[in-house]
Amino acid sequence: MTERDRQKKFILSTAVNLSGDIPELNLLVPIPNGGCADLALFVPRFPLHGLFIMIEVDGQLMPGQKIWQERLQNAGYAVVACSNENAAIKAISSYLYNEYSEYTEDHFLCIHNVFAPTQEEIRRAELRAMDYRKALPELSIEKSQQIAAQACLLERNGSDGQKN
Repeated sequence: MTERDRQKKFILSTAVNLSGDIPELNLLVPIPNGGCADLALFVPRFPLHGLFIMIEVDGQLMPGQKIWQERLQNAGYAVVACSNENAAIKAISSYLYNEYSEYTEDHFLCIHNVFAPTQEEIRRAELRAMDYRKALPELSIEKSQQIAAQACLLERNGSDGQKN
């Protein structure tokens, strides 16, 4: 059994153990070696369609996974590359509970990793977040940034959810 296979098995067994409390984990499935990612969570979380997890071994993704990472992100999926099973479990939890900033230090860095925005989209999201905070002072900085980033993604994709 390879290190990648061992990590996938651990992540899946953890998901099975938690699925009584978190039924969405029943939709976490392994993707056979050579696929686009190692694991897929087929649970939509607005504005994303699902989560794909790529497990890095020795800091490396499998050949071709970087191409798939871009394709999946452009299609509206979250894609994370994790160096170990703990990072993958944290990414799954963060995704399920819409806490993207939990697995990155900077909210906009996370937006870049998941949505690959342009510099102009980042600038617009930052301005929107400031406007939201002025209008609703009780809104946390993180939540205002998340809402602004989602608005920018929707604007990019158009009202029907399709890329322009």
